[in-house]
Amino acid sequence: MAANATGRSGVAALALIALLGASTAARGSDGADARIGFRGDGTGSFPKADPPAKWSAAENVAWKTPMPGRCNGSPIVVGDHVFTCSEPGTLLCVSAADGKIRWSDTVTYYDYVPEDDPEAAAIIAMVNAAKTEKEKEAVKASLKKDIMRCEYFEKPPVMGEHFGFTFEYTMPTPTSEGKQVYVVYGTGLVAAYDLEGKRKWVRMLAKPSSATGYSANPLLAGGRLVICMGGRLYGLDPATGKSAWEVDHKERYGSPVRAQVGGTELVVMPYGKVYRASDGKLMADGATCNGQLTAVVHGDVVYSAWDDDMSAEGPPNFLTKKGEFRLMAARLKPGEAGKLVVEKLWEVEERPGRYSSPVYRDGLIYNKVEPSQHKFQVVAFDAATGQVVYKSPARPASRGTSPHPSMAQAGPYIYGGFDSGQMWVFKSGREFQEVAFNALAKGGLGASLTQEDHDQMTSPPFFASSRMYLRTHKFLWCIGTK
Repeated sequence: MAANATGRSGVAALALIALLGASTAARGSDGADARIGFRGDGTGSFPKADPPAKWSAAENVAWKTPMPGRCNGSPIVVGDHVFTCSEPGTLLCVSAADGKIRWSDTVTYYDYVPEDDPEAAAIIAMVNAAKTEKEKEAVKASLKKDIMRCEYFEKPPVMGEHFGFTFEYTMPTPTSEGKQVYVVYGTGLVAAYDLEGKRKWVRMLAKPSSATGYSANPLLAGGRLVICMGGRLYGLDPATGKSAWEVDHKERYGSPVRAQVGGTELVVMPYGKVYRASDGKLMADGATCNGQLTAVVHGDVVYSAWDDDMSAEGPPNFLTKKGEFRLMAARLKPGEAGKLVVEKLWEVEERPGRYSSPVYRDGLIYNKVEPSQHKFQVVAFDAATGQVVYKSPARPASRGTSPHPSMAQAGPYIYGGFDSGQMWVFKSGREFQEVAFNALAKGGLGASLTQEDHDQMTSPPFFASSRMYLRTHKFLWCIGTK
C-alpha cells in the first residue's frame, strides 16, 4: 500500500513539474545546457571561451569560406558543425575544422502543403509531381498566372536597402539543442534538420507582419521551440513542428529570451510580457521595455533598453521617466499561488545603445553608443543601479558605419562589432582598457559588395573554445590559430 502511494505521489510530482514548465534543457557531455542560438545562450556571454583578441583579413584567420548569398544572422557551432544561412531560405552546414561545406538545404513554399488553402495545395501537388528540378520549373512556368494570383506564394515585403542596410529573409539565427537544428526565415517558413542534413519537418507559420523585414530569433525553452511571427507567439513541439500552444502577441524586432524562476522556464518578450514556456500561459507583464533591442537576463534580473528613435508605437506605459532613452532592470520573483511577480529595480534616462543589444559581465552592462555623427564610444553601466560607470573616448568611424552587431563577452574581453567589418575589443572592468580595434574588410552601410575587398557584417560573433566565428555577407570566417 505504501509503495503504491509512493508511486502515485511520484507520478503526481512529475505531472506537476510538467505543468509548471520546469527546465527540460538538453545537456552536453559536461553537464552544461546544450541549447544555443542567437548570442549563444541568448545573453551574448561565452565565459568558457579562450578567444583571440587581435586579427585582420590576413592575421589569425584559421579559414574563411565563400557563401552563396547574404545573411544577417549569426552562425552557431554544434560540436564540429557550424550552421549559417543564405538568402532567401538556405541552411548550410560547414566543418568547424576546415570550413568545407558539408551540406545545404533550401526550403520554399512548395515544401509545405497548407491545409487551409486548397488552391495552393493543388498547385504544390502539380509541381511536386514532376521528377526533376527542370521539370518542376517548367510546371511553375505553365502555372505562372495561377501562382501570381495565389496569396500563399507571395513573399512578405522587405525594405531592401534602408540607409544601406539590407533587410531580407535570413536575419534570424538558427538554434539547436545539440541533436537537431531549427531555422526560421522571414518568408514564414520554419524547418528542422538532424545534424547530418536530413530534413525532419517544415512548416509555414504565418507571413511576418513587419514591412521592413523579420528579425526575431527562435528560442528553445520549456521543451518548446518558441517563435513570434505574424501577430502570434508559437510554442512548437520540436520533434514534429506542430503547435503545442499559440497566443496572440505582436511581432517586434527584438527577440524572446529565456529565464528561469523557481524551476519554471519562462519566455520573456519585448515590451514586457512573460509567458510560461511549456504551455504559453501569461505569467506577468512589465518585465522589459525593449522593442527593437533584445533584453539580457542574468540570474533572475532582466535588463532592457528603450530607444524612442527605434519605435513608432511609443514607450510601454509602465516606464516612469520622460526621456527618449531608457534603461531598466526588473527582477522576476515567484509569487503566491504559482504567480510571477515583477519587481522594477531601477529605470534611468541614458542612451543604452542603438541597434546593438547589450551584454552583462561582472556587475556591468556594456554597449556601444553614437554620441555624435560618425563617432562611437563604449558605455558601461552599473547593473545594480543603472548609473554610468564610464564612457570611453569617442572613436571616429568611416561614413556609413553602424553598430548593428550586438555586444558579446568571451574570456576576459568584451567585443563590439560594426557593419564595416570592424570590431572593438576591450577588457571587462570598471575602467575602459582597449585591447584592439580589428578589421576584416572595407565596408559599412551601403558598401559596394561587388568590390573584392568590400563586405558587410551585421551579426554578432559566436565563440567556441579558442575560435571565433563571424558571418559577413560574403564569407563565413573562423578567427583563431590553424
